Amino acid sequence: MSRSASSFNLSPSVTCPVFDRRQFRENVVVQTERQAQAATSYESAVLAALQELENNLVALDKDRAHPDLTTATSPAPGRGSRRRTG
Repeated sequence: MSRSASSFNLSPSVTCPVFDRRQFRENVVVQTERQAQAATSYESAVLAALQELENNLVALDKDRAHPDLTTATSPAPGRGSRRRTG
């Protein structure tokens, strides 16, 4: 028996490609679109938060500029409500 006749190959043969370029590119496109959607959603949330902050600051400024008349003219607790007798 010759040496070439008694040897054999144990490694499996691969007939399909390891990387499918088309599927890989499609996945990249899908992930890029998801990333863009996430960025848009994040931007919208930040802008909404800034708008809410601005509205609250404007309201606070108005409250400080025009205090409620009932709190400005009412006496402090414990003062002015007692009568002097005698």
